[in-house]
Amino acid sequence: MKKIYRKLAVVVMLCLAFGVVACDSDIDSVQDAYTIHVVDEDDNPIEGVTVQFCTGDFCKMVVTDDNGEVSFDDPEGEYEIHILKSAEGYKEDSTLYVTEDHYSDMTITLEKE
Repeated sequence: MKKIYRKLAVVVMLCLAFGVVACDSDIDSVQDAYTIHVVDEDDNPIEGVTVQFCTGDFCKMVVTDDNGEVSFDDPEGEYEIHILKSAEGYKEDSTLYVTEDHYSDMTITLEKE
């Protein structure tokens, strides 16, 4: 949580130094979690996909919501993302995805069967 406040403080200082216009995009980029978006080939969200989020020490499983999203707020670092189970009507995906080493969004596209 302290990292988030530090990032926000830097953004505020930049805003004061360079004006409000410089702040608009920077404030939106401050994140406090990894968010995985699972969509189909037409960018429609897919509900009910089981996503696994792993480090060398542990794994978590979460199912996408009606927006096709799952979030993880574990400490920043690189994590492996696996699709354990696709939703009905979609092909299985055995790709190993890796997050950035800081909070960020990732979009995974699944193919229809």
